[in-house]
Amino acid sequence: MQLRYHYVEFLTEHLSDCCRVFGGDLQEMLVLAVMGQVHLRAGLDVGPDGLVKPRSIPGPIGITASRIADVTGIPRQTVRRKLARLESRGWIIPQPSGLWVIALRDGVAVARQGDNGLDALDARSMDRVLRMARQLSKIVTGTERPL
Repeated sequence: MQLRYHYVEFLTEHLSDCCRVFGGDLQEMLVLAVMGQVHLRAGLDVGPDGLVKPRSIPGPIGITASRIADVTGIPRQTVRRKLARLESRGWIIPQPSGLWVIALRDGVAVARQGDNGLDALDARSMDRVLRMARQLSKIVTGTERPL
């Protein structure tokens, strides 16, 4: 019960925060998050032990609208509209191959620069993750009292 409570608390706070930053459009946030995951994964390998390590040769960093639709369950036409909106913000770039990539400036995602709130959202998200980890650690070690 405690584990479920802390997880739901984390999820509710995080989704509410994302909703505010993305003006209520959680599908747009999800499309950008999937693209970000692909971008981050391009520089990482997961070893047989499950540990994530830097990759010596980066992998592909783009993703198609169809793949985003498949991963998220969002209809393809809706994904295309979300991609167009993210492109109009300058956060992503279409490639001739049909892939969409995260726009970078000086090696940093454009979406993380400026006053759009994504850097602050990321900081709050990390704080929430750490808080939840501390709470879960207390549950596992038996140092948290039952609700």
